[in-house]
Amino acid sequence: MSKKHKERSKTQFHPRTESKQPETVFGAQLREALERSKPSLSDTSGSHPKQALKTPSPTKGANKPGSSTTKASTTLKSMISTISSGTQRDGDEDQQLWSEAVKGCRSLDRRQEYLQKISKALSEREKPVQERTIPVILGIDMGTSITKVVWREEEAQISKPICFGSRRHLIDDYLLPSVVAFDGNSFAAGLDVNQFLSLRPKAGTYSHFKMCLACVSADKSDCDLHRCPLSHWRPVLAEVGESEAVKAITALHLGKVISASRRFVVNDFRRRGINGSLRWIVNLGAPVEHMDDKSVLGSFEGILKVAWLMADIFDESMGPRELGDLLDCYESAGILAEKRPLDCHVYPEVGAEVACLYLSRSVRDGLYAFVDVG
Repeated sequence: MSKKHKERSKTQFHPRTESKQPETVFGAQLREALERSKPSLSDTSGSHPKQALKTPSPTKGANKPGSSTTKASTTLKSMISTISSGTQRDGDEDQQLWSEAVKGCRSLDRRQEYLQKISKALSEREKPVQERTIPVILGIDMGTSITKVVWREEEAQISKPICFGSRRHLIDDYLLPSVVAFDGNSFAAGLDVNQFLSLRPKAGTYSHFKMCLACVSADKSDCDLHRCPLSHWRPVLAEVGESEAVKAITALHLGKVISASRRFVVNDFRRRGINGSLRWIVNLGAPVEHMDDKSVLGSFEGILKVAWLMADIFDESMGPRELGDLLDCYESAGILAEKRPLDCHVYPEVGAEVACLYLSRSVRDGLYAFVDVG
């Protein structure tokens, strides 16, 4: 090894200088991978586009030691440093380390790709247009077991429910189960769940994540997902940190719902021959009992914003998401959700019922009781 080569190795990879063993083949390949991704691992305060390693604010505590983001960069640097040291290694261990490092590099590339795609979609929606602008409001009721969406065309003062199926005469096609499926490697949500479960009958399903999100986000919470009576979270927790699991899964479900809803609205306008640029506003109902807890409301609003941006990725590539892909999409969306103003708002779930009654022309004075059967 030349003197120049040695000096470069010392400054960049901190090898064990006392080792006299030659660099392994995998070490050289791994070192090349580091060169490609090094700016992302070292620069989290500047303006480098791969700042996606910063954790989105909705993922409370994810930038602490032990989070998937911190682990990705730290582990990758550690593995590259270890293998590049030239220490004689077992072949199988070398291969395993190389495989993990390649996975880390792919994650970094994927996050950059998602940042660029979401940024492009945001810019397209925000740029001034000469044509007519049509305000559209999406109202999402993410129930414990069923999710419903109503959209409103403000100018025409028309509200319609979103049909998630092809049978518009059946109420079941307007009700989307609040369920996410996981087979140990990939997640499926929204309209992908039924086919996913038919192909993977042993996959686990997760519901009640709305209540779990409120529980883990509360100021005074003793929530323990390992002992959660609502859902069996352990298979997911084996792969995802406890602080991220519920939030990422909720964002996945909402993102799929938003993607399908936007597609339905756009097709409706096309079918009626109405042209114009849509200006979107999205509202999400939050549990009434948590409306006084700012932490819970902040978490719901943060997840809604992340889901809104994740939907831009889901618009392009439908179907289940591999675990690493989901987390990369979630964290990339979180970066931009923190920086960009989005028309995403949270209201008490009962608010829609009260507003509907108040605005109704057929209502009569009297005492009314509202019942929400979730």
